Amino acid sequence: MTKRLRTTLYILTLFAICPAALAWTVGEAKRDVADGEAVSLRGLAVTAVFPGSVYVEQPDRTAGIRVDTDVPLEEGDIVDVEGVIETDDYTHERYVDSYANWPQPTGGKLHLKPVGLLARAMVGGSLGFQEGLPDNPNLNNIGLLVTVWGSVTALDGRANSGYFMIKDGRAPAIKVIAPGGAAINPDWGYVTATGICSVERVNGVMKPVLKLRRASDVVNYQSWAAGKVSAMTTDEKIGQLFQVRLSGGYSMNSTDYQAIQSYRVGGFVYFASNISTATQAAGLTNALQSTAMASNGIPLLISMDQEGGIVTRIAGACDFPGNMALGSAHSYDVAFAAGSVLGSEVRAVGANMDLAPVLDTNTNPANPVIGLRSIGEQPQLVSSVGRGYIDGLHSAGCIATGKHFPGHGDTATDSHTGLPVVTYDFNTLDTIHGKPFRDCIANGLDCIMTAHILVTCLDSTLPATLSPAVLTGYLRNNIGFDGVCMTDSMGMGALANLGYTNEQECVMAIQAGNDIVLSPNSLSGAFAAVQSAVASGAITQARLDQSVMRILKLKRRYGLFEDPYVDADAAADIVGSVDHRATELAVARAGITLVRNANGVLPLHLNPDDKVLLVTVASTSDAASRFASYITAKHANTTSMSISTSPGSSTRASVVNAAASAAVVIIATYEAQNYSNQTTLVNQLIATGKPIICVGQGKPYELAGFANVPVYLCAYSYRNCSFAAAADVIFGDYDPDGLLPVSIPGTSYAFGWGLTY
Repeated sequence: MTKRLRTTLYILTLFAICPAALAWTVGEAKRDVADGEAVSLRGLAVTAVFPGSVYVEQPDRTAGIRVDTDVPLEEGDIVDVEGVIETDDYTHERYVDSYANWPQPTGGKLHLKPVGLLARAMVGGSLGFQEGLPDNPNLNNIGLLVTVWGSVTALDGRANSGYFMIKDGRAPAIKVIAPGGAAINPDWGYVTATGICSVERVNGVMKPVLKLRRASDVVNYQSWAAGKVSAMTTDEKIGQLFQVRLSGGYSMNSTDYQAIQSYRVGGFVYFASNISTATQAAGLTNALQSTAMASNGIPLLISMDQEGGIVTRIAGACDFPGNMALGSAHSYDVAFAAGSVLGSEVRAVGANMDLAPVLDTNTNPANPVIGLRSIGEQPQLVSSVGRGYIDGLHSAGCIATGKHFPGHGDTATDSHTGLPVVTYDFNTLDTIHGKPFRDCIANGLDCIMTAHILVTCLDSTLPATLSPAVLTGYLRNNIGFDGVCMTDSMGMGALANLGYTNEQECVMAIQAGNDIVLSPNSLSGAFAAVQSAVASGAITQARLDQSVMRILKLKRRYGLFEDPYVDADAAADIVGSVDHRATELAVARAGITLVRNANGVLPLHLNPDDKVLLVTVASTSDAASRFASYITAKHANTTSMSISTSPGSSTRASVVNAAASAAVVIIATYEAQNYSNQTTLVNQLIATGKPIICVGQGKPYELAGFANVPVYLCAYSYRNCSFAAAADVIFGDYDPDGLLPVSIPGTSYAFGWGLTY
């Protein structure tokens, strides 16, 4: 018989003799009943309801306690409680582990008012009831509904993990924890906060904690951002609007130092040329942040395009297969896993802002710049997978940036080189291309990056980046976004031939509604142009302050004012770690899509003497050797060939000749829809009658050119994780379950198609 069962039988026997004999007050139960013993508490008022637990108090507000239960209750319910009293291993807070179907409502109601406490009286000492703060002479009030007040001194405003610190006079700061999903406003300056008095143990020392029940438990009386902005000079405000490229490569040089010291820039953007190792990048970040904090006490936003797939910046990091592979998994959870790893590696090198995810709905198969960077062609899929990606970034403490607003998915021109023009109507814009942005904004997206595209249904003259109709009218007023809006790089070709100087365009971008100007051609020229615009009133002080407050609140939400630095010694252990690599492979596997498998060619079952010919189109210079390493690990008798993206007739003949002695041919194509010679080669291989397994390293649209290939497997990337996942599927070590995130024109393979074994 277990101790719990013996205790239960004992208490039931005593209740049969004298039901009232074992009824305690909450204070008596905390003081007199040992862990593991049964308690009976009567006539208590519910003061807070959390997932899996409630808090109850004596009606006279003398004591309260947590009760772990699955019984649905409401604040104000009068309940009777029976269960076993315990001490929480983490907080050392005493609580009742209730029996099944307890607490039981009595039918009465009592909404208790909170007890007002000075910060120094929060929690109190031990006093025999339960452990409290060391050397604190005040009454122990753990478990009570209380109200405290003070200045907000630090803040972590991320969803689902948010907290802030408030300090009243010389008393220690109090940690205030928001309930899951409740937003913490980074503009809180001086607040009253109502919640449950609790504790947590930090390095063996008890610390006070206030557990909020809901967002309305906080009342703010001062704007933190307004106070910060009022103390800044106009030039300091202007500096915050610029995020610039690093000039010094792997280290900070005099130009970067001047950008911080003289221009007080708001941030930097990293490229691969700035990151040789995780440790180096973390050290560089700390040097930049130290310079900024010494200059004006405002931390830097440090961003990078760590999208995954074909767009990555961190050497040695997990690459992941990219957005289209995430789309083929059709899974919020898979996207969350990818986002959490990408975000943690961005944070490990000291950056705090990922310029991702791409939320463009790729409705144009000929799109030259988005394609694989898109989640798919259906806005619902882009929304759901995008939300998972963003939540994953947030879980790692990384700022998420949705791009390229209002949607770069139906363009035939690369905005790096020219100005794309889209002519669809507003309904198409809003329901297809705008929907993922609208949905992700509602889900807590921090930042939006604009597209250098002309959206004629909103503005027939100015590209979105420079258009008040797009950014103020559509983004701010229609969708209701009040977060940070930033431009795409101002040095891109789309803006080069509009008839304005780059400096004029930087001013226009701010006037349109952007808060951050990314990578102007000349920082000094753009800064001077904005100075002149502010001096003339072309950019009003109110408009300037509006952007600066948004930027400062974003920095505060992610705790940068409290601690902008990173542990450089830990960076190498995080970036590309074993656990991260395992997640990367799992994500790549989830995205593999088997489109064709004629006659059940896959999975392969070969004899050791069977020869495999592996032909890899050189998406990168080492693609063939990397893919071969995964195939030969499965089947040693493999011959590997590397060919160019446009193999000539002699190369094609060599491949076909080599195929003659092979039992099976695996050809890894890359964007064959753009290289007719690749398509010709695949069709020549099909004509040999050999089992041909085609693995797409890029967009699946190429299948239209060789639609009768026996096997077509979409890997969506040339990263190692994708090669490993493809090899697993080919040899039957993983059953594919990916579904096409796009339709393939010219074939019967539509969105949502996919085979498995």
